[in-house]
Order: sequence, then C-alpha cells, then structure tokens
Amino acid sequence: MKKIIIINALIWAALLIGTTLLFKGHANVEYSFFGILLAYSIVQGLLVNFAKRNKENCLN
Repeated sequence: MKKIIIINALIWAALLIGTTLLFKGHANVEYSFFGILLAYSIVQGLLVNFAKRNKENCLN
C-alpha cells in the first residue's frame, strides 16, 4: 500500500507542476493550483485511511 501512496503523490506532483507550467500567466492559475492541492489532500487522506483500516484488518 505504501507504493500506491507514493505513486499517487508523484502523479499529483507531476500534475501540479505540469499545470503550473502550461497555464503560467493565465488569470485563474492560482485557483487551479489550490484546487489541485485540495483534491490531492482529499485523495491522499482517503488512501491513508484505507491503508490504516486495511492494516488493522490484517492484524485481527
């Protein structure tokens, strides 16, 4: 599960960097930047919670 979390973080980082480079100079680039950060936080939180829950199930 750790590999999935790391791959997910790398994909989101690449998306963030790519979006920043492609839309440099646009008026709403700040909103897309914070939108991507918000979406990443939600997805990463869900993955971590799933990993914790899955680890607890394996111990029982």
